[in-house]
Amino acid sequence: MFWVITLFANGTVLLLFNATLVATVANISLPAPPASVPEVRLDGIPVPALIVNNSLVVPTGGQGVVTVRYVPRLGEADNLLYFNITTSDLFAIWVQRGVIAVPKLRIINYTMLNGDLLIVAKGPGVLAYAKPAPPVATQSAGTPRPTTTQSGGLFPSLTAPSATTSSTSLNNIATTAVTTSTSVPLTQPTTSSPVLSETSTTHQVVHTAQELTPFLLVAVAVAASALGFALYRKARMAPSATQLSEVDSEILAYLHKRGGAYEAQIARELSLPRTTVHRAVRRLAEQGLIKIEKRDGKNWLEPTGSS
Repeated sequence: MFWVITLFANGTVLLLFNATLVATVANISLPAPPASVPEVRLDGIPVPALIVNNSLVVPTGGQGVVTVRYVPRLGEADNLLYFNITTSDLFAIWVQRGVIAVPKLRIINYTMLNGDLLIVAKGPGVLAYAKPAPPVATQSAGTPRPTTTQSGGLFPSLTAPSATTSSTSLNNIATTAVTTSTSVPLTQPTTSSPVLSETSTTHQVVHTAQELTPFLLVAVAVAASALGFALYRKARMAPSATQLSEVDSEILAYLHKRGGAYEAQIARELSLPRTTVHRAVRRLAEQGLIKIEKRDGKNWLEPTGSS
């Protein structure tokens, strides 16, 4: 399965799953324990779901687009927020500007997009991150700024290097450490473990990842950004005929061809479940593409504009 993880600049995190599933009852493994009950939608309509052994059981009635959104249960250690990822799914991690992400996962690729960082990774592992630090008051010239050293907690051997501001080192915590900034130079050496260093004016990120071609970087950026941005804009977009699902388009084409039909007749002749046809009819009627009339206690459907 493919999940999108968004690390917001305010410190919150959201996991998103969206896919078309063909099954009477779908079983979706949650990659991280939820902090609350996940939001589950089937073809855009909220539906109940049951959590069994860290998995979601969703009744689909045969086929449908299942969308799952939830906030994972977070822990805190060494000034970092983190959550465990227990599945081997593929993840697109969208890190907003200013957030420092520390993924202890298998990093497949990463790229910058409009000041944000997109990472493609594979579980299982741990995803930790730090919110942007608040502004620090300027000290007088000649007074050295203090440095801090932290150890223990969830991630052992955390030692902060000397710097102009107090910071936490991310050595030995993950196979790749990343930070987001408009002035981040991306390099891909083939030696040593990753180190993230920070000063008051510059940011540098050193990654241990296999060198990839520019074409693959662009392809992953497009795929990840499409999942990370389009899904959040989808709810605000006005419905149109070009956004119809395959089932909706098939039913609408059938009605235009026949001029009209009963709902039960459509389900029988198109070999579709009654529940799927009923949901599709409701969507088409809400968009003004068909008309529904009651004839002898049955739903008679006609395309809009037919005589």
